Amino acid sequence: MEWQPIKSAPKGQTILAFAKVDNCNFITVAFWQDERWFMLDSCSHSLGFRAVQPTHWMPLPNPPAV
Repeated sequence: MEWQPIKSAPKGQTILAFAKVDNCNFITVAFWQDERWFMLDSCSHSLGFRAVQPTHWMPLPNPPAV
C-alpha cells in the first residue's frame, strides 16, 4: 500500500496519516471532525488527539485474525 495525498482521504473513517509538526514526524491514526483532521499525538508527553494538518494517508490495515 502506498501513501496518498491527504486530499484524497475519506472523511468518514479512521485512517493512518502522516504529518510533520515541529521536529516530530507523526505517523498515527487520524479522523475528520469539525472540518479538520485530528491525529493521536504520539510526540508529546500527554497522549491525546490534537488537530494537525496531515500531508499523506493510507487505509488502516486489517486487524489480526482472532
